[in-house]
Order: sequence, then C-alpha cells, then structure tokens
Amino acid sequence: MTVGAYQMLPPWAVNTLAHVLPFFELFLGLWIVSGVGLRFSSVLSVLAFCVFMGAIAWAWHKGLKIKCGCGIGPDEEVGPGALIRDGLKFLPIALVVTFGAFWMHRTRAATKST
Repeated sequence: MTVGAYQMLPPWAVNTLAHVLPFFELFLGLWIVSGVGLRFSSVLSVLAFCVFMGAIAWAWHKGLKIKCGCGIGPDEEVGPGALIRDGLKFLPIALVVTFGAFWMHRTRAATKST
C-alpha cells in the first residue's frame, strides 16, 4: 500500500486514508469542474497538492526508497525528480484556477455594486 510506505501515519490511519483518499480526490475534481464554490474548492485543491508534495519531500528527506505513487507517468522513486515533475505539471494549473476563481468573484462583486 503506497500510503503506508511513506511511514507518516499509524497503521489504523493508513488503512483509513488509503480508502478515503481516492474518493476525496474524485469529489474535489468534480467540485472544481462544477464551478460551485470555486474559490473554496480551488484553495482546498492547492492545499491538498501541497500536502502531497510535502509527503514526497518528507520521504525523500528520510531517505525512503519508495515509489511516489502519484499515478501519473512512470513509477518514479521519491526525490527531486518526482517533486519537479509533479510541481511543474500541477502547481501552475492549480494556482491559475485559484487566482482565477478569486478574480472572477471580485469582478462579479464590482459589477453588482455599480
């Protein structure tokens, strides 16, 4: 189980997180696509992304020789390569969606007040 390989959680929490995480990711993706509460869903997605990147960095720092488990691209061991690959693929998109959501909200609020 990839979640357990990171050695960050007790066994009972590993099992729980491993079962809940895929559904959380699916829910979060559908929430963003729906556009409902976009500011909140986009901020939550950026926070989740930062937690995932932090887990990869922590495992690399601890010297764990494990696969990233990111589900994209080739299986890669945790380390700078995984951080750069995932960071360059997802962080710009996540930030654009987040800033765009706040900008759209601000624009709508300014339009309503005039």
